[in-house]
Amino acid sequence: MQPRVVRNLLSGTDLGEPLHPVLTDLPIGAWVMSALLDTAGGPAAEGAADLLVTAGVVAAAPTAAAGLNDWSDTAGRRPGSGWCTPR
Repeated sequence: MQPRVVRNLLSGTDLGEPLHPVLTDLPIGAWVMSALLDTAGGPAAEGAADLLVTAGVVAAAPTAAAGLNDWSDTAGRRPGSGWCTPR
C-alpha cells in the first residue's frame, strides 16, 4: 500500500468522520467491563474479565495508530507542538 492510503484509512477519510474517536470506545469499554467483572463477578467471571483485558489491548493498537495519525496532522499548526501546551 502507498503511505497516503494508510494515512487515509487511519484518519477515516473514506468514512467521512475521524476514526480515532470511534475506536477509543473499544479498549475503554473492554477495560471498564473487565474492571466491573473483577469487582462484582466473583471467581466465575475471571475468564471473561481476562478475555476483555486481552481484547482491550488488541483494540488499543489501531486506536493508538489512528490517534498518532490525527496528531501528526495537527501538531505543527499551533504554537508548541500539540494540544497540551499552554496558550
